[in-house]
Amino acid sequence: MKIHPVSPVMLLTCLLLAGCETTNLRNTFTGYTRQGRDFQNALSSGDAARLSKAIADIDRDCQSADRILYLQERGRMRSMNGDAVGSTADYQIASDFFESKRMEGTLTVANGLFNAAAIASNDLAIPYDGHGFEKVMLHNEQAMNYLVANNYDFARIELNHADVEQAFSLEKHAKIVAEADRKSREQQISLDAANASLAEKTSQAAFGAGAVKNSFQNAFTFYLRGTLYEESRDYDRALIEYKKALEIYPENRFVAEAAMRTALLCGASRDVETLTNIYGKALKGTPVPQGSGRVVVVYEQGFVLARSTFRLPFIWNGQILELVLPYYDTSAWRPADGLDVAGAGAAAHTQTLCNLDAMAVRALQEEYSEILVRQILRMIAKYKMQEKAEEQNPLLGLAAKVASVATDRADDRNWLTLPQSVQIAECFLPTGRQELSLTAPGVSKSVAVNVIPGKTVYVFASQFGPNMVIRSADLAPAALPAQ
Repeated sequence: MKIHPVSPVMLLTCLLLAGCETTNLRNTFTGYTRQGRDFQNALSSGDAARLSKAIADIDRDCQSADRILYLQERGRMRSMNGDAVGSTADYQIASDFFESKRMEGTLTVANGLFNAAAIASNDLAIPYDGHGFEKVMLHNEQAMNYLVANNYDFARIELNHADVEQAFSLEKHAKIVAEADRKSREQQISLDAANASLAEKTSQAAFGAGAVKNSFQNAFTFYLRGTLYEESRDYDRALIEYKKALEIYPENRFVAEAAMRTALLCGASRDVETLTNIYGKALKGTPVPQGSGRVVVVYEQGFVLARSTFRLPFIWNGQILELVLPYYDTSAWRPADGLDVAGAGAAAHTQTLCNLDAMAVRALQEEYSEILVRQILRMIAKYKMQEKAEEQNPLLGLAAKVASVATDRADDRNWLTLPQSVQIAECFLPTGRQELSLTAPGVSKSVAVNVIPGKTVYVFASQFGPNMVIRSADLAPAALPAQ
């Protein structure tokens, strides 16, 4: 039986439809950022009806191959809209998906990023698998959901999952880089020129990437877990977690104070000496005063950076091909604002513990080797298809070129309702109902919390432009808005 070669018509059809069966068709052809901006605007509006509509409008997207991205977005919007049950359910489905991916093993995941489907149309045709820093934040956000429900045990479990995710993401990244290197050598592709041009184009994005060791390790995870250990009077474990947080983000004085406090409580003289040498004698680590309770304020400010797109020339076989790549335009970037916390004679100003902008930039830098290899292989395949089509029919060749341009899209998907940064503040307040004033540029709120002696009260304040959402299991019934 004679085997007929695949016709350019068939190849063209596959090119046009490659994304349709695997992912959200709208994303494949238009990108994701615009839709993500709609979610951000709904949160910033402070209009519950508008936010509810945005949540309902993505129900269908939550059934697509990109469902994990949309479940994360919907889970975040639901939590900000007071639907803790719905938010917890969305986060759990996403978490189960990532758990199943971990069970597949890092090598299988790495190989899948270079298979035929991934090469066919554009990176948006690859079903969304999340970025390492997002997966860790998923568990952090779920832990906060449980803390709002006063479920400390489930919060601990989520933070343990976050720790596992950090280790897995680190291993997965190493395997993907190795697979990308193997593919480039196998196809005799030199990335030197592309890497040099890429470094020049994205140099401005290094604004904050140097502030994080990598995109996988999140100091907020360790700090929050430390507070739960301290709450249960397991001071040895609390100290371990606080020290891990300080290794990642040593600038945060609230974590340093917590580390000193637990080091004194468990008699860790060596750690007391080390902390004193680093932070000075001003670091007292004062124990919780009798008759008072600890108030931990977690402040989520703004929205994480969205990805932009640029075109990078690449020479192959004497031909100039254009690679379409994602990057972060940080030219208008500004540092996150802080939150002033005051109540019952105590005052504090939040300090950053997790810079998600920097983590997003670092995550993309870590992904560039795999993105470059896939994009180059894709452009070579498209060029060959166009050449073959042109030989058979000039009009078919033109159609192939049009199809190539139409499907040239960089992967701009990332969880856009995540905050720009996570900040914390701690203070100790007298027992009973206490008024807290929370003030940031453009917004001020006053809430009442029930402070229990020797216990920790968690207050989560999330600001989206002029809108601030406050969540806590310990909000007093008579909480009042600011006048």
